[in-house]
Amino acid sequence: MLCTHCSDYRLNLNMTDMTPDVVSGPVGDQAVSALWQLSLALIFKMIVTVFTFGLKVRLTVSLLCSKQTS
Repeated sequence: MLCTHCSDYRLNLNMTDMTPDVVSGPVGDQAVSALWQLSLALIFKMIVTVFTFGLKVRLTVSLLCSKQTS
């Protein structure tokens, strides 16, 4: 489980009741690990996106230049 208190909370459908049935607790080690993995995946995706976009631009420019010289 990602949270230590996930198994013992109740669903309160009465929105006028202001008593907190679910109290926030400490984040588990697995949640911290998942956030680090998501952060690394985002950085990797940004790098790969910039790299592949650069390849497309370079190929397009080189194709346009080769058509103009012929």
